[in-house]
Amino acid sequence: MKYFFWFIAVLIIIYILLSIAMIPPQDMTVTSMNAIEYRMGLYIQMYNKIPKSLNELPKRPNYANSIVDGWNRPIQYSYDEATETVTLLSCGKKRDCACPSEGDCIISTFKLSIDSNKNF
Repeated sequence: MKYFFWFIAVLIIIYILLSIAMIPPQDMTVTSMNAIEYRMGLYIQMYNKIPKSLNELPKRPNYANSIVDGWNRPIQYSYDEATETVTLLSCGKKRDCACPSEGDCIISTFKLSIDSNKNF
């Protein structure tokens, strides 16, 4: 019985440590979106145009290069030429992007133009 108690105690400690060490999917999604923004800047420097899809972005050695959200679903990408605004969208855990203000989606918008002098 004594060993059973210690076994359970060790399992609980391992569970707590793993729970602390895991990165929440929302945070993984935001990290992916930030990396995508940086890689888009690199793409513009290299090709002097906006990418048609996230698959075209250059890979950075030893950095996060993911184009999926924390739930392993593709991040949606759009570019508005009129406003030079990029929108990245993840529909979140519930996949509810019908109404971004009420759903759990994650949206990142930023300005990015071909003639931008932003240093990347």
